[in-house]
Amino acid sequence: MALTRLGPNQSVNLASNVTGTLPVANGGTALTSGFVNGSANSVVQFKKMEYNTQQCTTSTSWQDSGLTLDFTPLTADSYHYWTFESACEDGSEGGIRIQFVLDGTSKRAWTRWIDNTNIFTPAPFTVIDTSSTSQYTMKIQFASYAGDSVCFNANNSYSILTVVEYKGSF
Repeated sequence: MALTRLGPNQSVNLASNVTGTLPVANGGTALTSGFVNGSANSVVQFKKMEYNTQQCTTSTSWQDSGLTLDFTPLTADSYHYWTFESACEDGSEGGIRIQFVLDGTSKRAWTRWIDNTNIFTPAPFTVIDTSSTSQYTMKIQFASYAGDSVCFNANNSYSILTVVEYKGSF
Protein backbone atom coordinates (compact mmCIF):
# COMPACT_ATOMS: atom_id res chain seq x y z
CA MET A 1 0.00 0.00 0.00
CA ALA A 2 1.36 3.35 -0.97
CA LEU A 3 1.43 6.17 1.57
CA THR A 4 1.10 9.79 0.63
CA ARG A 5 2.59 12.47 2.78
CA LEU A 6 0.32 15.48 3.22
CA GLY A 7 1.60 18.99 3.47
CA PRO A 8 0.29 21.47 6.07
CA ASN A 9 -2.45 22.79 3.75
CA GLN A 10 -3.66 19.47 2.31
CA SER A 11 -6.45 17.18 3.48
CA VAL A 12 -7.95 13.77 2.75
CA ASN A 13 -11.68 13.15 2.41
CA LEU A 14 -12.12 10.35 4.96
CA ALA A 15 -15.61 9.50 3.72
CA SER A 16 -14.56 8.57 0.20
CA ASN A 17 -10.77 8.21 0.05
CA VAL A 18 -10.16 5.81 2.96
CA THR A 19 -11.33 2.22 3.41
CA GLY A 20 -11.33 -0.07 6.44
CA THR A 21 -11.60 0.87 10.11
CA LEU A 22 -10.09 4.14 11.22
CA PRO A 23 -8.45 4.42 14.63
CA VAL A 24 -9.65 7.00 17.13
CA ALA A 25 -7.87 10.28 16.61
CA ASN A 26 -5.92 11.94 19.39
CA GLY A 27 -8.48 13.44 21.77
CA GLY A 28 -11.33 11.48 20.13
CA THR A 29 -14.12 9.72 21.98
CA ALA A 30 -14.82 6.69 19.72
CA LEU A 31 -18.55 7.50 19.95
CA THR A 32 -20.84 6.63 17.09
CA SER A 33 -23.41 8.93 15.56
CA GLY A 34 -26.19 6.97 17.32
CA PHE A 35 -24.85 7.91 20.75
CA VAL A 36 -27.37 9.58 23.07
CA ASN A 37 -25.84 12.08 25.48
CA GLY A 38 -25.02 10.14 28.62
CA SER A 39 -23.85 6.65 29.34
CA ALA A 40 -25.06 4.27 32.04
CA ASN A 41 -26.07 6.11 35.21
CA SER A 42 -25.61 9.59 33.80
CA VAL A 43 -27.68 12.72 33.24
CA VAL A 44 -29.32 12.83 29.83
CA GLN A 45 -31.16 16.15 30.16
CA PHE A 46 -32.24 18.79 32.67
CA LYS A 47 -35.26 21.08 32.40
CA LYS A 48 -36.85 23.62 34.75
CA MET A 49 -39.73 26.07 35.00
CA GLU A 50 -39.84 29.13 37.25
CA TYR A 51 -43.02 30.93 38.33
CA ASN A 52 -43.53 33.88 40.66
CA THR A 53 -47.23 34.76 40.94
CA GLN A 54 -48.67 34.49 44.45
CA GLN A 55 -51.89 32.49 44.70
CA CYS A 56 -53.95 32.14 47.86
CA THR A 57 -56.93 29.94 48.74
CA THR A 58 -59.02 28.74 51.67
CA SER A 59 -60.31 25.79 49.66
CA THR A 60 -59.51 22.24 50.69
CA SER A 61 -59.87 21.21 47.02
CA TRP A 62 -56.80 21.05 44.78
CA GLN A 63 -55.88 24.28 42.96
CA ASP A 64 -53.41 24.63 40.08
CA SER A 65 -50.35 26.54 41.25
CA GLY A 66 -49.34 27.74 37.77
CA LEU A 67 -46.22 25.59 37.97
CA THR A 68 -46.49 23.25 34.95
CA LEU A 69 -43.76 21.66 32.83
CA ASP A 70 -44.08 19.65 29.62
CA PHE A 71 -41.34 17.05 29.31
CA THR A 72 -40.25 14.76 26.47
CA PRO A 73 -37.77 12.03 27.45
CA LEU A 74 -34.82 11.51 25.13
CA THR A 75 -34.45 7.81 25.89
CA ALA A 76 -37.01 5.10 26.56
CA ASP A 77 -35.03 3.46 29.37
CA SER A 78 -34.61 6.42 31.67
CA TYR A 79 -35.71 7.66 35.09
CA HIS A 80 -37.02 11.16 35.67
CA TYR A 81 -36.25 12.78 39.01
CA TRP A 82 -38.72 15.62 39.71
CA THR A 83 -38.25 18.23 42.44
CA PHE A 84 -39.90 21.50 43.29
CA GLU A 85 -39.34 24.39 45.67
CA SER A 86 -41.67 27.21 46.67
CA ALA A 87 -42.18 29.65 49.51
CA CYS A 88 -45.63 29.19 51.04
CA GLU A 89 -47.41 30.77 53.97
CA ASP A 90 -50.48 30.31 56.12
CA GLY A 91 -52.54 33.02 57.81
CA SER A 92 -52.88 30.93 60.97
CA GLU A 93 -51.47 27.75 62.42
CA GLY A 94 -52.43 25.25 59.77
CA GLY A 95 -51.10 23.33 56.86
CA ILE A 96 -50.79 23.43 53.11
CA ARG A 97 -51.30 20.34 50.98
CA ILE A 98 -49.16 19.96 47.85
CA GLN A 99 -49.11 17.31 45.13
CA PHE A 100 -47.32 16.32 41.92
CA VAL A 101 -49.83 15.65 39.12
CA LEU A 102 -48.72 13.65 36.07
CA ASP A 103 -51.07 14.03 33.09
CA GLY A 104 -54.02 14.47 35.45
CA THR A 105 -53.08 11.72 37.94
CA SER A 106 -51.68 12.46 41.41
CA LYS A 107 -48.23 10.92 41.79
CA ARG A 108 -47.32 12.14 45.26
CA ALA A 109 -49.13 14.32 47.79
CA TRP A 110 -48.10 15.58 51.22
CA THR A 111 -49.02 18.10 53.90
CA ARG A 112 -46.64 20.66 55.36
CA TRP A 113 -47.50 22.37 58.63
CA ILE A 114 -46.89 26.09 58.92
CA ASP A 115 -46.53 27.89 62.24
CA ASN A 116 -48.52 31.14 61.89
CA THR A 117 -47.10 33.04 58.90
CA ASN A 118 -43.69 31.43 58.69
CA ILE A 119 -42.57 30.86 55.12
CA PHE A 120 -41.03 27.52 54.31
CA THR A 121 -39.56 25.88 51.24
CA PRO A 122 -40.65 22.30 50.62
CA ALA A 123 -38.22 20.24 48.59
CA PRO A 124 -39.83 16.85 47.98
CA PHE A 125 -39.29 14.66 44.96
CA THR A 126 -40.89 11.97 42.89
CA VAL A 127 -39.35 9.54 40.43
CA ILE A 128 -41.04 8.52 37.19
CA ASP A 129 -39.87 5.35 35.45
CA THR A 130 -40.90 5.32 31.80
CA SER A 131 -40.50 3.04 28.85
CA SER A 132 -41.46 5.71 26.34
CA THR A 133 -40.21 8.90 24.74
CA SER A 134 -43.73 10.37 24.62
CA GLN A 135 -44.23 13.85 26.04
CA TYR A 136 -46.04 14.19 29.36
CA THR A 137 -46.99 17.08 31.64
CA MET A 138 -46.16 17.47 35.33
CA LYS A 139 -47.79 20.16 37.44
CA ILE A 140 -47.95 21.19 41.07
CA GLN A 141 -51.28 21.69 42.84
CA PHE A 142 -51.97 23.00 46.33
CA ALA A 143 -54.85 23.21 48.81
CA SER A 144 -55.57 24.33 52.35
CA TYR A 145 -55.43 21.50 54.86
CA ALA A 146 -58.23 22.79 57.14
CA GLY A 147 -59.85 25.69 55.26
CA ASP A 148 -57.56 28.44 56.53
CA SER A 149 -55.89 30.81 54.08
CA VAL A 150 -52.73 29.45 52.46
CA CYS A 151 -50.55 31.10 49.81
CA PHE A 152 -48.37 29.49 47.17
CA ASN A 153 -45.43 31.65 45.99
CA ALA A 154 -45.80 33.82 49.09
CA ASN A 155 -44.88 37.46 48.49
CA ASN A 156 -44.44 36.67 44.77
CA SER A 157 -41.34 34.62 45.48
CA TYR A 158 -40.16 32.22 42.80
CA SER A 159 -41.12 28.57 42.72
CA ILE A 160 -39.10 26.15 40.62
CA LEU A 161 -40.12 22.81 39.12
CA THR A 162 -37.20 20.75 37.78
CA VAL A 163 -36.71 17.41 36.12
CA VAL A 164 -33.48 15.51 35.55
CA GLU A 165 -33.53 12.58 33.16
CA TYR A 166 -31.10 9.79 34.10
CA LYS A 167 -30.04 6.93 31.87
CA GLY A 168 -29.46 3.59 33.57
CA SER A 169 -30.52 2.51 37.03
CA PHE A 170 -31.57 5.01 39.64
